[in-house]
Amino acid sequence: MRPDGSVRVLYERALPYFDENGTLVKYMGVSLDITERKQAEELAHQRLMEIEDLYHNAPIGLCVLDRDLRYLRINERLAEINGIPAADHIGKTIRKLMPELADAVEPEMRRILETGEPKLDIEIVSETPAHPGEKRTWMEQWLPFKDSQGQLTGLSVVVEEVTERKQAEAALQQLNETLEQRVSERTSELAHTVEVLQEELSQRVQAETSLAIWARDSWVLMVPPKLFGLCQRHQNRIFTIRIITRAQAFFDKSQVLVERFRCLVAGAHFEHQPGHAQAGGFFK
Repeated sequence: MRPDGSVRVLYERALPYFDENGTLVKYMGVSLDITERKQAEELAHQRLMEIEDLYHNAPIGLCVLDRDLRYLRINERLAEINGIPAADHIGKTIRKLMPELADAVEPEMRRILETGEPKLDIEIVSETPAHPGEKRTWMEQWLPFKDSQGQLTGLSVVVEEVTERKQAEAALQQLNETLEQRVSERTSELAHTVEVLQEELSQRVQAETSLAIWARDSWVLMVPPKLFGLCQRHQNRIFTIRIITRAQAFFDKSQVLVERFRCLVAGAHFEHQPGHAQAGGFFK
């Protein structure tokens, strides 16, 4: 401890010094202040512990494989995904633990070990002991792992389980396809209905046009000569003529008990009382 109260870490080494008779005469030593080095070592150790804690408790799967694809280390999340305790992975190959998964990943992993080039966003579909008989999906990142001399010694693997997300995407896709099919079917039904309505409308317009033409050309024959001028002035609209008193002035020999005479030129519609003369023969 220094006079100012600060604490320093010293490294000391002393060597005994003997005379020719073998008598210890003195010690010769050296003292080094290694405070900064010790502080750096403690900081590095602390950071290493933080990394270890993050590695083991990460929400994604992590592992390191050697060049023979044996597990050197693995975190709890990946052990849970595989359905095998973490300790049981160490020193064993992927093929020994999960043969079907090995068939899916070994060829590309060995290519990375040869080229040193990483491969990202790899989608793997396989089975594991955690869910036997069930296909699961993972998104993985495979990175070359090098030692302090830059030598490629293995692979660092990052694994994310995406099975539920893929299932949700597939369900959404199926729903979209179903909706598109229903919309297409409904559109076809509506198009057919429109065609039928257009055909009915066309037929109706043709019928009304034909009827209007017939009424235009034949109403003269159906109206008594005395009413010709009146009907002609009201052509193309409905009107009502009260004729009970006027009929006596027009005809001296007959009394017509018609309450009214409706002339619809556009619709060619005439009404008369039951039992009376037919259209065109009201006034004889």
